[in-house]
Amino acid sequence: MSKRQHQSDFLKALILHADNSTREKLLFKMAKAERDEHCTRSALILVFIASFVSFCAVCYSVVLLPDLLRAPSPTILKLLCLFGLASSICSVAFFFCWLWYRGILNGLQNESRHFILSLLESPCQSSHSRMRLVALGQGASQADGNRLASPYVAASNPQTYWELFRFKRTS
Repeated sequence: MSKRQHQSDFLKALILHADNSTREKLLFKMAKAERDEHCTRSALILVFIASFVSFCAVCYSVVLLPDLLRAPSPTILKLLCLFGLASSICSVAFFFCWLWYRGILNGLQNESRHFILSLLESPCQSSHSRMRLVALGQGASQADGNRLASPYVAASNPQTYWELFRFKRTS
Protein backbone atom coordinates (compact mmCIF):
# COMPACT_ATOMS: atom_id res chain seq x y z
CA MET A 1 0.00 0.00 0.00
CA SER A 2 1.15 3.50 -0.73
CA LYS A 3 1.59 6.25 1.81
CA ARG A 4 -1.44 8.04 0.38
CA GLN A 5 -3.60 4.94 0.83
CA HIS A 6 -2.45 4.57 4.45
CA GLN A 7 -3.39 8.19 5.14
CA SER A 8 -6.76 7.75 3.48
CA ASP A 9 -7.51 4.60 5.48
CA PHE A 10 -6.50 6.37 8.69
CA LEU A 11 -8.82 9.29 7.91
CA LYS A 12 -11.67 6.88 7.18
CA ALA A 13 -11.09 5.10 10.48
CA LEU A 14 -11.22 8.43 12.33
CA ILE A 15 -14.36 9.51 10.48
CA LEU A 16 -16.12 6.32 11.55
CA HIS A 17 -16.16 7.61 15.15
CA ALA A 18 -18.69 10.31 14.27
CA ASP A 19 -22.41 9.68 14.68
CA ASN A 20 -24.01 12.05 12.18
CA SER A 21 -25.12 12.06 8.57
CA THR A 22 -22.10 14.08 7.46
CA ARG A 23 -19.98 11.02 8.10
CA GLU A 24 -21.87 8.93 5.55
CA LYS A 25 -21.76 11.66 2.92
CA LEU A 26 -18.05 12.20 3.43
CA LEU A 27 -17.24 8.48 3.29
CA PHE A 28 -19.35 8.07 0.14
CA LYS A 29 -17.67 11.01 -1.59
CA MET A 30 -14.20 9.75 -0.59
CA ALA A 31 -14.94 6.25 -1.89
CA LYS A 32 -16.24 7.64 -5.20
CA ALA A 33 -13.24 9.94 -5.61
CA GLU A 34 -10.80 7.11 -4.85
CA ARG A 35 -12.57 4.85 -7.34
CA ASP A 36 -12.51 7.53 -10.06
CA GLU A 37 -8.85 8.32 -9.41
CA HIS A 38 -7.95 4.62 -9.57
CA CYS A 39 -9.87 4.13 -12.83
CA THR A 40 -8.24 7.09 -14.53
CA ARG A 41 -4.80 6.02 -13.32
CA SER A 42 -5.40 2.51 -14.70
CA ALA A 43 -6.61 3.93 -18.02
CA LEU A 44 -3.57 6.22 -18.16
CA ILE A 45 -1.21 3.30 -17.62
CA LEU A 46 -3.02 1.19 -20.23
CA VAL A 47 -2.97 3.93 -22.88
CA PHE A 48 0.66 4.73 -22.11
CA ILE A 49 1.57 1.07 -22.67
CA ALA A 50 -0.39 1.04 -25.93
CA SER A 51 1.43 4.14 -27.20
CA PHE A 52 4.79 2.66 -26.18
CA VAL A 53 4.01 -0.62 -28.01
CA SER A 54 2.95 1.22 -31.17
CA PHE A 55 6.11 3.36 -31.01
CA CYS A 56 8.24 0.22 -30.67
CA ALA A 57 6.38 -1.44 -33.56
CA VAL A 58 6.95 1.58 -35.83
CA CYS A 59 10.65 1.66 -34.90
CA TYR A 60 10.95 -2.08 -35.51
CA SER A 61 9.24 -1.90 -38.90
CA VAL A 62 11.32 1.10 -40.05
CA VAL A 63 14.68 -0.22 -38.89
CA LEU A 64 14.41 -3.96 -39.38
CA LEU A 65 11.90 -4.16 -42.25
CA PRO A 66 13.08 -1.57 -44.81
CA ASP A 67 11.10 -3.29 -47.60
CA LEU A 68 7.90 -2.21 -45.85
CA LEU A 69 8.59 1.44 -46.72
CA ARG A 70 9.21 0.66 -50.41
CA ALA A 71 5.73 -0.73 -50.85
CA PRO A 72 3.30 1.54 -52.75
CA SER A 73 1.01 1.90 -49.74
CA PRO A 74 2.44 0.93 -46.35
CA THR A 75 -0.95 0.55 -44.65
CA ILE A 76 0.44 -1.33 -41.67
CA LEU A 77 2.87 1.48 -40.94
CA LYS A 78 0.12 4.07 -41.34
CA LEU A 79 -2.14 2.14 -38.98
CA LEU A 80 0.64 1.83 -36.38
CA CYS A 81 1.35 5.56 -36.59
CA LEU A 82 -2.34 6.35 -36.33
CA PHE A 83 -2.70 4.06 -33.32
CA GLY A 84 0.36 5.62 -31.66
CA LEU A 85 -0.88 9.14 -32.27
CA ALA A 86 -4.37 8.35 -30.94
CA SER A 87 -3.03 6.63 -27.82
CA SER A 88 -0.62 9.53 -27.19
CA ILE A 89 -3.47 12.04 -27.39
CA CYS A 90 -5.56 9.87 -25.07
CA SER A 91 -2.68 9.56 -22.62
CA VAL A 92 -2.45 13.36 -22.38
CA ALA A 93 -6.23 13.59 -21.84
CA PHE A 94 -6.18 10.84 -19.20
CA PHE A 95 -3.22 12.48 -17.46
CA PHE A 96 -5.15 15.74 -17.00
CA CYS A 97 -8.25 13.80 -15.96
CA TRP A 98 -6.15 11.93 -13.39
CA LEU A 99 -4.78 15.25 -12.08
CA TRP A 100 -8.35 16.54 -11.80
CA TYR A 101 -9.51 13.55 -9.76
CA ARG A 102 -6.37 13.68 -7.67
CA GLY A 103 -7.19 17.29 -6.80
CA ILE A 104 -10.74 16.31 -5.87
CA LEU A 105 -9.41 13.55 -3.64
CA ASN A 106 -6.96 15.96 -1.98
CA GLY A 107 -9.81 18.38 -1.33
CA LEU A 108 -11.94 15.64 0.21
CA GLN A 109 -9.07 14.56 2.44
CA ASN A 110 -8.66 18.15 3.63
CA GLU A 111 -12.42 18.33 4.22
CA SER A 112 -12.27 15.12 6.25
CA ARG A 113 -9.38 16.52 8.31
CA HIS A 114 -11.47 19.60 9.08
CA PHE A 115 -14.40 17.33 9.98
CA ILE A 116 -12.24 15.29 12.34
CA LEU A 117 -10.82 18.43 13.95
CA SER A 118 -14.34 19.79 14.42
CA LEU A 119 -15.25 16.53 16.16
CA LEU A 120 -12.25 16.95 18.45
CA GLU A 121 -13.03 20.58 19.20
CA SER A 122 -16.72 20.12 20.00
CA PRO A 123 -16.17 18.50 23.45
CA CYS A 124 -13.51 21.08 24.28
CA GLN A 125 -15.80 23.98 23.38
CA SER A 126 -18.46 22.71 25.81
CA SER A 127 -16.11 22.61 28.79
CA HIS A 128 -15.77 25.87 30.68
CA SER A 129 -12.09 25.72 31.49
CA ARG A 130 -10.00 25.01 28.42
CA MET A 131 -6.38 24.69 29.23
CA ARG A 132 -3.50 24.63 26.87
CA LEU A 133 -0.64 22.59 28.19
CA VAL A 134 2.66 24.35 27.97
CA ALA A 135 5.79 22.61 29.12
CA LEU A 136 7.91 24.72 31.44
CA GLY A 137 11.60 24.34 32.08
CA GLN A 138 13.23 23.53 35.43
CA GLY A 139 14.02 27.19 36.19
CA ALA A 140 10.36 28.27 36.21
CA SER A 141 9.28 25.47 38.55
CA GLN A 142 12.09 26.18 41.04
CA ALA A 143 11.41 29.95 41.10
CA ASP A 144 7.90 29.40 42.45
CA GLY A 145 8.58 27.59 45.74
CA ASN A 146 5.11 28.04 47.26
CA ARG A 147 3.18 26.09 44.64
CA LEU A 148 3.67 22.51 43.51
CA ALA A 149 6.14 22.15 40.69
CA SER A 150 3.97 21.41 37.69
CA PRO A 151 5.31 21.11 34.15
CA TYR A 152 2.04 22.50 32.75
CA VAL A 153 0.36 25.87 33.03
CA ALA A 154 -2.97 27.26 31.84
CA ALA A 155 -2.65 29.68 28.97
CA SER A 156 -4.54 32.94 28.92
CA ASN A 157 -4.93 32.72 25.13
CA PRO A 158 -6.28 29.23 24.33
CA GLN A 159 -5.84 27.92 20.81
CA THR A 160 -7.96 25.52 18.84
CA TYR A 161 -6.72 22.13 17.73
CA TRP A 162 -6.35 23.40 14.19
CA GLU A 163 -4.00 26.18 15.33
CA LEU A 164 -1.97 23.78 17.45
CA PHE A 165 -1.38 21.36 14.60
CA ARG A 166 -0.74 23.92 11.87
CA PHE A 167 2.57 23.46 10.12
CA LYS A 168 4.63 26.56 9.58
CA ARG A 169 6.82 27.11 6.54
CA THR A 170 10.50 26.79 7.24
CA SER A 171 11.72 28.62 4.16
